[in-house]
Amino acid sequence: MSTADITSLISVTSRDYLPGTAVMLHSFLRTNPWFDGDILLLQDDLEDTDKDRLSTAFDRVSFPDISLELTRSINALTAAHTHLKSRTRRFFSLEAFAPHHAGTNLFCDGDMLFCGDISGFVEHSGALVACGDRAQIEGHGRDPETLQENKAGSIAGDFASFNAGLMLIRPEARKPESWGQILSLLDPQRWNAVASTHTDQAVLNRAFGRDVSIAPPEFNFLVGHAARLRATNNLTAKNSNVLHFNNATKPWLFDQHPAAVSGDPAIIKSYGEWFAAYTAYLTDQHFRSLQR
Repeated sequence: MSTADITSLISVTSRDYLPGTAVMLHSFLRTNPWFDGDILLLQDDLEDTDKDRLSTAFDRVSFPDISLELTRSINALTAAHTHLKSRTRRFFSLEAFAPHHAGTNLFCDGDMLFCGDISGFVEHSGALVACGDRAQIEGHGRDPETLQENKAGSIAGDFASFNAGLMLIRPEARKPESWGQILSLLDPQRWNAVASTHTDQAVLNRAFGRDVSIAPPEFNFLVGHAARLRATNNLTAKNSNVLHFNNATKPWLFDQHPAAVSGDPAIIKSYGEWFAAYTAYLTDQHFRSLQR
């Protein structure tokens, strides 16, 4: 598949995620100049000034509403499983699979940093392309129904657990029947089977785990698991095209950094890469302002 066939980039954002969203978008566009599609930002709390700032910084940005049927399903789930209520926005990513979205789309989490071209990711075949999650990369994966991590060496041959931070979504993954399955997996009774702490990723793994096409892990390096991935698979941030700050400590949450780096000092280098990208974004915004 050609990179020219990508219709849009979809992401979820919020007021407390704006720095991450800005760096993600700016770094993606800088390292993937072939992209000329639309940018769709799913959200529920941005003020008009926030939207204006993003629309000024990036071309072809829009803020579509979350569909009513998905909103109702999320509300029913979080009302029954109240521990999920504070994580409601995580389910907004499921909107990327709604049948009304045309073409082939990229979904990108707002805590990602693009360090290189992802054409190799886009060229993978399959209705849904993603990278394995930590359990899959380490070789044991998860149970297809509960998402409980399997014992070492017991990976299921027909099921691949994947990280939902970067996904290529082709029209075949957005058929009405797939959308219906996604909504049904939000049913509070069906959620009782989920044994992991995942949210949208739990839904998507249960829906597509037997059909996903797994891309190499350098297209979604999980910074939060850097030490384990380095030890078990010799994966490092240095040789990755995309850094994903998938742990709770985001680069823009400065007060949380000391605890994070005490566990793995290698994360300091990844933070440095993000800060450099943030500086590049601010510099670009300065020069754009001079042209207005």
